[in-house]
Amino acid sequence: MKRLFWRLTMMFWTIFCVVILSFALTFYLNYEKNYSQRLFEIDQDVNRIGMEMDANTREYIRLVKSEEYKLLKILKENLQLIESLNNDDIERLIDEFVPGGSMPPQEDRAFYLAYLKTIDIINDTLDQTKKLYREDYKIIDFKFIPFYCHECNRERLQQKLNTLDIVKMDENLYLVNEEDGQNTTWSVYQLVQYNDQILGYIRFSYETLTSEQFVSQEERFTRSLYYIGNHLYNENNLPFEIQQKLESADFEQASQILKDEGYYINRYISENNNVKMIYYQLNRSLTGSVLEETISLFEFSTILLIFLFLLVSYILFVVIIRPCYLLIEYVKRCGEGDYTVPRNLSSIWKPSFLMVRNAYLENERLLNVKDKQSQELEFAWKRALVASQAKTLFLAKVSHELKTPLNAIKGYIQLLKLSIDQPKQRKQLEIIEYSSDLLLRHVNELLDFSMIEDGKVKLGIEKIDIFQTADKVEELFLVEAANKGIDFNLIVDEKIPHELYGDEGRIKQIIINLVSNAIKFTESGEIRVSFELDYQNETDAYLSIKVQDTGKGIASHKLESIFEAFTQENNTISRRFGGTGLGLSISKRLAEAMGGRLTVESVVDVGSTFTLFLPFSKYLAEEDES
Repeated sequence: MKRLFWRLTMMFWTIFCVVILSFALTFYLNYEKNYSQRLFEIDQDVNRIGMEMDANTREYIRLVKSEEYKLLKILKENLQLIESLNNDDIERLIDEFVPGGSMPPQEDRAFYLAYLKTIDIINDTLDQTKKLYREDYKIIDFKFIPFYCHECNRERLQQKLNTLDIVKMDENLYLVNEEDGQNTTWSVYQLVQYNDQILGYIRFSYETLTSEQFVSQEERFTRSLYYIGNHLYNENNLPFEIQQKLESADFEQASQILKDEGYYINRYISENNNVKMIYYQLNRSLTGSVLEETISLFEFSTILLIFLFLLVSYILFVVIIRPCYLLIEYVKRCGEGDYTVPRNLSSIWKPSFLMVRNAYLENERLLNVKDKQSQELEFAWKRALVASQAKTLFLAKVSHELKTPLNAIKGYIQLLKLSIDQPKQRKQLEIIEYSSDLLLRHVNELLDFSMIEDGKVKLGIEKIDIFQTADKVEELFLVEAANKGIDFNLIVDEKIPHELYGDEGRIKQIIINLVSNAIKFTESGEIRVSFELDYQNETDAYLSIKVQDTGKGIASHKLESIFEAFTQENNTISRRFGGTGLGLSISKRLAEAMGGRLTVESVVDVGSTFTLFLPFSKYLAEEDES
């Protein structure tokens, strides 16, 4: 009873811990959700603010371009009008517009008069536009500054462009940051050009963009830095040390400085990279605010959790602990032969009592039916045999079905390698190709194993040149062995005939499997592959092919089991080197199918030697009959 009570107590505390862990997990998931939501809201607001700033800048440029178009149109109309006048009218206009002033040469007088008249008209127009849009665009100044016969204006503009922080927005269009007393203003300068001659510029000045103008009313979005070009132009509430670092930093450097100081940043860069913004907030401040919000949401959840725990405790006693005591007493009574089930049991626990009763009854019944049990065991053995055959058939079908898509994948990988030149992508394709080759090799092993299990393996008879076969093996593994720093030596007995007959594909399959294993399990030293002639007569030749390595070796009690299917020396090898454990099993069975055998000799920490003994025919059967 004490043991049962201890188990029930442990069950109770287990449930309690599960509830607490569930609460903690729910709290963490809600915190992550709120944190992601906060970052999403910040990103949306930053993008909205940046796009609004972009839109204002585009509107300023559109307004200036529109006035430039009006100026040139008015100039052309005035020039046509003056050129249609006679000399007396022109002289009268000269007295009106240039009283006592200097005039250009005779041939430029018509253009100069049209130019002066246009200046008066366009400045009146710009002044009206300024009054109209003053509140909407925060306009400070909007006027045309002439160059023609006013070289001083040209020189002053050139000096500004050379000394102030400017951003070239378009051809002959500049955004200039200027100091106006104690205030900073931004001006759009549009150079006006007519017939390859710069007539002057339109100056559009507006108030400095500040965070209060464009951000939402939320206090947290006053923590932003604003750049036009690489010029920081707004005040900020950062610590003095960080402000000093930002004074000489450009946009990218400022972003890195804030990250290094432990700030979360969110950036906005306009399409033409002229307007930029950095929102910043201390990571610990952001985390603290999200945590506080999450905690406030969980106050009610905590009370609910306590209530649920008390409810679960009551249900635990009524539904689990009390029925358990009754079940223990019932087990004792069943042992004494009393199988009467207690009354007033819940539908949940009644099956448990019935299971106990049925178990006792079944135990008595089994004692009287030993013969029937033997029949059931025989039936189970037959089912196991059928299951084994079904497993072999399943392996064969699955292996065959997998080869088709794998071959298609390999083909498309080759096509992709021909069309991709980037090293990174070619490296990724090589990894995919290596993985598909490895998977295809495992599939082929499963297919070979299933064919061997069914006794359906087919051996071909073809002409074999052992020397060429040895060269192919050497080409296949020489580079791989060199990459691991292993010496790879291949020796072929000169007495071996050049023309033999057998299944070259299966022979290469066995040799490649043995050499692959040797390279895989050898960290340093040497791998030696030798082809030796053991015996020959007029019709046959018997060869021994040895693969020797200086690897880790195999324990003596494991030498026989390594040729079993799905078997490796230990689990560490499977985890470290992979593989299915079919290679040696298939190689041994193929060797036996060709009338030969495969043996192994190994010493731990010295190395292993696998020897393949195979008979070869010197002539085809048709040639013998003839």
